[in-house]
Amino acid sequence: MARQILVLVALSALALVACADDFGESCDMPDTPEFNALCSPDPESGTDATCVFTNSAQCSSRMCARFAGSRDFCTEPCTAETADSCPGSAQCFVPPGTTEGFCVPESVAAGN
Repeated sequence: MARQILVLVALSALALVACADDFGESCDMPDTPEFNALCSPDPESGTDATCVFTNSAQCSSRMCARFAGSRDFCTEPCTAETADSCPGSAQCFVPPGTTEGFCVPESVAAGN
């Protein structure tokens, strides 16, 4: 019985690790008038929108983001004060007026 429980715990941990590898993968923002209005380019400045949807079933972190008009991608939370709070060479972006940020993959930040 103990061995079966240990195997179950090990398989559960493996499943969690496997599901967490979607950072930077494509996801879809909600397609509603309200969300589209919030996540559209600013007509006055022409600035592309940056926004985060925090209830995405497509991402293991539940966070789907768009950075400066980029494609939508799975991300994870970060804090600018904590070095290495993002995976690999990703950057932590903290939107103005907020205290919590999200990780932006290097390829997205570079505009690729």
